Amino acid sequence: MTLYLIIILVFTILLGGSGVWALYWAVKNGQMTSLENGAKSIFNDDEPLGQMSDCFPGEPKRKNVGIIKG
Repeated sequence: MTLYLIIILVFTILLGGSGVWALYWAVKNGQMTSLENGAKSIFNDDEPLGQMSDCFPGEPKRKNVGIIKG
């Protein structure tokens, strides 16, 4: 029983440490400087409002999913 707890504790420490390291790396390399530009970069002026413009491969595009008022 204690072996399982030790394995879980080590795994938790490694997972938490890797999360902290990834956050540190992202801040150090400028990934967190401008979160707004990253969110805006996936949409362009050609994106139609209220119409789905993407779908899974081999799946037909659906018309009018809902109207998005901006």
